[in-house]
Amino acid sequence: MESVMFISLDHNLSIQMKPRKTTEVGGQVVVDPERDIKFRGAYYETAEEDEIDFLRKHACFGSRIFEGVIPDDVVQVKQEVATYICGFPKCKFRSFTEEAMDEHRQEEHSKAARDRKRQEALDAEDAVPAKKKKSKGKAA
Repeated sequence: MESVMFISLDHNLSIQMKPRKTTEVGGQVVVDPERDIKFRGAYYETAEEDEIDFLRKHACFGSRIFEGVIPDDVVQVKQEVATYICGFPKCKFRSFTEEAMDEHRQEEHSKAARDRKRQEALDAEDAVPAKKKKSKGKAA
């Protein structure tokens, strides 16, 4: 396959193709290797078909990420520059630093965050009083 050049309005952009996974092995937490697309400055060139398809289907394709050339109308707008965009599905978080992105992923997308949200939902259900059933019989 022929190499394709992608251009981003966000320099040094890092997009996570596959979420980071952690597993516990013998009592130790092991982080599985992740798959990131890392732009050098505004550019990323690849011949990998899965990366090309991923970038073409990304939510920012056509608005912040372009193939080959940035359209003139986008260049004239002078949009703000965010360096990191969260790669999790339906997540629109952007940050200017890698540390902020790591913190966001830890707080919003980690197993601990999912467990915390699940527990908060259960606690909220417990806080709502159950409706009392009306008895159909006569009082004695």
